[in-house]
Amino acid sequence: MTKQEAIDTVNRYMGLLLTDFPECAKLMADEFAWENFLPSHIPFGGRYEGAAGLQKYLAQLPRPG
Repeated sequence: MTKQEAIDTVNRYMGLLLTDFPECAKLMADEFAWENFLPSHIPFGGRYEGAAGLQKYLAQLPRPG
């Protein structure tokens, strides 16, 4: 994979993360983990595993506006 191909893949993933989560989840490895290094007693701190974990994390984030 070239540097540009890697950049394109990340950009595609980030676009899907914001617009089409089910399609984004298809790109995740089964052992995917999202780590927010805030303590787990903070509402969205801690470790989130798998696509369902990431979806839970994103749902807890404050919405703009």
